[in-house]
Amino acid sequence: MLFDTTNLIKHFTQNAHSAPVVEVTVDDVPLKFHRITVQLPINSFTFSHLENLALFPKFYWNHSRKEAYLGSLFHTKSFPTISGNGDVCLFGVHGFPDHVQIFPWDGLPTTYFFIPKIEVCCYNDHLSVTMNIVHPTKAEIAKTLSSTYKNTYANSQMVQMQCFPDSDTWEEMLASAKEAFSQNKLQKVVLARCKQMDFFSALDPFWVLQEIENIACNSTTFSLQWDRETTFLGATPECIYRRNQQHVYAAAVAGTQPLNQPFEKKEFLEFSFVSSALKDSFHQLCTSYQTSPLTTHQTHNVSHLFQSFQGELKSGIQDKVLIENLYPNPALSGDKKRTAIDLIHALEPFKRGWYTAPIGFFSVEKALFYAALRCALIRKNHVFLFAGAGIIDSSLPKSEWEELNHKADLYSFLNQQKAGHGHSF
Repeated sequence: MLFDTTNLIKHFTQNAHSAPVVEVTVDDVPLKFHRITVQLPINSFTFSHLENLALFPKFYWNHSRKEAYLGSLFHTKSFPTISGNGDVCLFGVHGFPDHVQIFPWDGLPTTYFFIPKIEVCCYNDHLSVTMNIVHPTKAEIAKTLSSTYKNTYANSQMVQMQCFPDSDTWEEMLASAKEAFSQNKLQKVVLARCKQMDFFSALDPFWVLQEIENIACNSTTFSLQWDRETTFLGATPECIYRRNQQHVYAAAVAGTQPLNQPFEKKEFLEFSFVSSALKDSFHQLCTSYQTSPLTTHQTHNVSHLFQSFQGELKSGIQDKVLIENLYPNPALSGDKKRTAIDLIHALEPFKRGWYTAPIGFFSVEKALFYAALRCALIRKNHVFLFAGAGIIDSSLPKSEWEELNHKADLYSFLNQQKAGHGHSF
């Protein structure tokens, strides 16, 4: 393995005396710690080493560059506020509204944000590795980096697969949604399916992540490993919002067709709800904003209608307010947010948990959140695949079921007789 823990301990120890002391306040909790950064050659480190470090949670993503964040120096189970040093970020996920800890999310928090102990950012020709530490002694630095374990994953055969809902129940769900439409309660709702795949033995989540990263295009891959047995990962095409100081960006992404097939009236109607909602939100949140022309966004096997929004935030608008206004948008819930959420809870036979949730980071200076789509929850030898479809009055159950299949196709490699293991980021 290229990664040399001893050498990294040496680098951190040598730089500890000159490391800045940073101070932040998270939800009225004052925090003070050292922030040590070292630069390494690109060939001195492999992301595969991260799998063996006993630092949880582990947050990985690849949007414009590969980044990984390990271990918790501080955490909170609510969406917090932060003030102080602008370099310090909180990473995590904010679950679907009214989430409860039942199937398949038992034991996982609705919301979780943390300041990591280790930050790894991969640039073109070098790596930046940062340690956040209260007491930067050689002993404490070594303790942080030396806690490892060995995984024993092996090829595993799928033994069972089932869908929640099944196709018959899906048809009943759409009928119930259309009854709500006929009563003028709403015009669109996004309904989802959870496909459970059971394997003979536990899957290597890093192998799954590598496979979807090789397949996905025009998407951000992400992974949040909660512990050795639980990992949430995916490849999403949808940015909920990005903020740099007071400048904010968001995207309307809705309507789905297989590649090279034309969009029809249904897709444009679905998209119109999302675009209108974003216009209303930007009007409330910004002093001024502008929109891009309508275009398309392609992933590895489907296309979506796409439009971006950019604006300057009004004074005092914090990330918690942005999340409350921009999530869940009509591409993730429906055209009337509260009514759609209630209908989703009434009809779907599972809880969404982190599916569709904002996943990403924020600090005083910046923020970036994606919707957790095209995603999977891996728990030991069980894999739960999530996919949703926008339902309007003209929706056909069979066509929408096929759309779910198209979106879940990113994980078709799991349908092979044996799922593999091993990776090299």
